Amino acid sequence: VLVSIAAGSPVFGLLIAVLMSIGPWYLVARAAKVRKEKIEDQLADSMVMFSSAVRAGLSLPQALELLAHDSPKPIRQEFAQMIGEYQLGKPLERTLEEAKVRLESENFVLFAAALLASRESGGRLNETVERIARAILEMQRLERKIQSETAQAKKSAIYMAAVPPFVLVVYAWLDPNNVSLLFVTLPGQLMLATAVVLEIVAYFWALKILNPDI
Repeated sequence: VLVSIAAGSPVFGLLIAVLMSIGPWYLVARAAKVRKEKIEDQLADSMVMFSSAVRAGLSLPQALELLAHDSPKPIRQEFAQMIGEYQLGKPLERTLEEAKVRLESENFVLFAAALLASRESGGRLNETVERIARAILEMQRLERKIQSETAQAKKSAIYMAAVPPFVLVVYAWLDPNNVSLLFVTLPGQLMLATAVVLEIVAYFWALKILNPDI
């Protein structure tokens, strides 16, 4: 409402309201994605540490407690929550199941499945975890290769997104009278708002195409 009054345009007011409502959601989702990527990168090393702890004679809860103290953030926080819930009396099986739902990580699902299978039927847990860790490291290598090969294309998407505002500024300098119609007339405001929406959609669509799932 304030933007509509200040700019004298309900179109711009509605556009700003939509962007302000989407912005916090996007920032939180982006922060969650970055945290999840860090956890995925740290998981293989944590699994190797866990395997070494089991080989040294520690029990499964003791090995998890070691990860809760010695792993880097943010994965240390997840292991700390698991071991904290276990120490408060929650069964380890339930703790692992809830962690799988919370993390939404296919790699952690494999890790948790190996732990649960070991508790139920025994077996060489350290060897199983080491094999899973090697598979995760290979998958991470492929993901980094794809990221390096698409890095230039992602920069191109940023450059293309920056071109329309730059062109608008140039036209505003060359022909300010006609460009001002985009801001002071209702058809111009509608066209400008539509262009902004299409610009944002095109940018995120390009990023979606350049982030394939392995």
